[in-house]
Amino acid sequence: MLPTPEPTDFPHSMGVEAHDRTRLTAPVLAAVRVGAHAEPALLSAASLGGWLGAPVHALTVVEPMVSFAVESDVAGVLAEAEREQLARARPALDANVREVAGASALAEGGWTAEASAGVAPAIIAERAHALHARCVVMGLGQHALLDRLFGSETAVRTLRLLTKPLLVVPHAFAVPCSRIVVASDFSPASTAAARLALTLLKPGGTLTLVHVSPRLEAAPPAWLAVQERVIPGLFAEQVRAIAAPADRHVEWTQRAGQAIAEVLDVAARADAPLVALGRHGLKPIERLFVGSTSSALLRRSDRAVLVATTD
Repeated sequence: MLPTPEPTDFPHSMGVEAHDRTRLTAPVLAAVRVGAHAEPALLSAASLGGWLGAPVHALTVVEPMVSFAVESDVAGVLAEAEREQLARARPALDANVREVAGASALAEGGWTAEASAGVAPAIIAERAHALHARCVVMGLGQHALLDRLFGSETAVRTLRLLTKPLLVVPHAFAVPCSRIVVASDFSPASTAAARLALTLLKPGGTLTLVHVSPRLEAAPPAWLAVQERVIPGLFAEQVRAIAAPADRHVEWTQRAGQAIAEVLDVAARADAPLVALGRHGLKPIERLFVGSTSSALLRRSDRAVLVATTD
């Protein structure tokens, strides 16, 4: 199963029983824009929740309208428009949930929903932390370039604030998978990503670890010899650390070139619907400024991306 909150995530005053109850009720958080854009993330969250035996919490965020120093009457009009938009958002989200999960999904307790106002990445991260979410699921627009850019940039901004796993889907994605590709730099973060991905792999499935080295056209033979000798040992250590059960297969491959392009090429050749990678934990202020491989992959991938974070 996806990682549930560690005991240190909770106040000590909660006690063991309260902590265990929270672990059992920790939801998958689906953060969506209402309307047609909501369906991929909601369908993927439903699949993930079903596989994990977890409830699903749907969230939509109404962001403030862009405004600068405006006269009070204009500010009043904008504020009223935002209130009306928020009032419409919850019924629209409920309708989206019923379309995906059935007419009684919200009434039966398997799903909950909320509409909130604020800056979307901050609200999503706050709610994920407050709910002790097992994973946050977000969708990317797939039909229009503007939708795709909006979706990917929102996901990237959210990732910088999250301390929970993030699953980003360009279309409806279902688990378990028969093939998953994991980008590896042999770090604890990439090992954590592989373990996380392994929980979404079906029995008999294959997890492929991919390490991409820079292509050095003038690399001396001694350097190439070191790589050939060292890297297989690093892969072997990582495979042992992942500790896959006997009914899941773990393989590895080494590539040279541009990391994102090579990882996506391996995924395409394997017909893997999911690419996973780890993101090294950063201090909160650092998250606001750092560009990363995970951000680049979210912007470029044509398949689902799972990002695991280690602090």
